[in-house]
Amino acid sequence: MITVFGSLNMDILFSVEMLPRPGETVLCPHYKLIPGGKGANQAVAAARSLPFNQTPSVFFYGKVGEDSFGNTLLNCLQKDHIHTEGIQKSKNPTGCASIYVDQKAENTIVVASGANLDVHHTQVPDEKLSEGGLLLLQLETPISENWSLIQRAFEKKCPILLNAAPAFPIPANILQCLSTLVLNETEAHMTAKNLNVSYLSLKDLAAQLALTFKGACIITLGADGLVAATPQSLYTLEAFKITPIDTTGAGDTFTGALAAQLSQNISFPQALRFSSLASSLACLKEGAQNSIPFLKEIDEKLPLMFWPQEEKNVSNPLSS
Repeated sequence: MITVFGSLNMDILFSVEMLPRPGETVLCPHYKLIPGGKGANQAVAAARSLPFNQTPSVFFYGKVGEDSFGNTLLNCLQKDHIHTEGIQKSKNPTGCASIYVDQKAENTIVVASGANLDVHHTQVPDEKLSEGGLLLLQLETPISENWSLIQRAFEKKCPILLNAAPAFPIPANILQCLSTLVLNETEAHMTAKNLNVSYLSLKDLAAQLALTFKGACIITLGADGLVAATPQSLYTLEAFKITPIDTTGAGDTFTGALAAQLSQNISFPQALRFSSLASSLACLKEGAQNSIPFLKEIDEKLPLMFWPQEEKNVSNPLSS
């Protein structure tokens, strides 16, 4: 069982020749409405990465507005067999994101949080925070609600996967509760600064973090792959080689696919390999949720995917 607590947004996608600079107006011929939100994207990625007989084990908790965008987002999750009973209606409008993607597949995103600001950790019942399940969170919903839910899950001995995105300082007491932490480069540097950590490289930072909270730390590097660490081992993994069309949903696809792998007790190196490949495949289509690959697509390419390079973790826990 995977319990997802997070955001739902309707993405408005603009394909432009170049991203606008401050004070500049850029024209494009059309736009697309695409279901999104980091929480919803990751839930869809998790559901699509599970064998079909396990797909109905993804439960989502969040809020949408009483509007057409909200109804559309609920329908999209249900098409992927995700339980939506935990999604409540808010008097505020459904969250919305404006996404601008240029010809190099680089993007700029502005998010209006809307109903996402109204979510509350008490929406998630205790029975969905079990030792045999997994709690998946991001940071597009109120930070205090995420921290409260993490502490509840930790008390219940429920494994916790946090994607610390968008970048936000993680308190040391919350870090200690995590089973797995996923960061990109920006988020990794912020985490190190917040904890007053000195490090030689991102791999060294991942190693120190893993030893400190006694879990797994993954730092994604886009086209350069990833570095990861557990208290015992360090991993380096190259990205699957592609020509990207749109990288918008790549990070969410990685995290959701990782949640699916971890919920099935797949080995950590194999989970990294599978999730990294899924993330690359998500860059081959426009948009977020519609670009997320299904299990069959990932399995077809998996024999071509690299294995992580592994070495022993000999770093020290975090020190300033």
